[in-house]
Amino acid sequence: MMMPIRLTYTDAFGTKVLLAQSETGAQPSTPKGTGDAPEGQAPSGSPLGLIFPLAIAFVIIFMWILPQRRKDKQRRQMLSELRKGERVVTIGGIHGEVTQVTDDSIILLTDSQKGTTLKMARSAVSRILAEDEEGAEAES
Repeated sequence: MMMPIRLTYTDAFGTKVLLAQSETGAQPSTPKGTGDAPEGQAPSGSPLGLIFPLAIAFVIIFMWILPQRRKDKQRRQMLSELRKGERVVTIGGIHGEVTQVTDDSIILLTDSQKGTTLKMARSAVSRILAEDEEGAEAES
């Protein structure tokens, strides 16, 4: 007599999934300890099935979210320390010297010969130019 073959999988939440079953009509005998759970109880799954998704979540947190928080903190600190006389580059690529700073805006002097100034949101500052960058900018 040919025994039917049943291939099942228990996922991380303890749910049994039937993957394949042979064509014969007879029911297979199940080894001890692998049968269905008593009625009203969830089948017991492997704890490793739950550890893997948690490990992936921690990797996402440490590799993506925490570095972004660090960058945001550095940016907020840079904007709070913005002072008059500093050379900056805006997110639009405009280079200028800060002539006035308020709580939420700055005034940039973009052309000192013509006296051209622009009023911009303080958050529009992308970076503060270092002294060596200022010299390279003046040469070009």
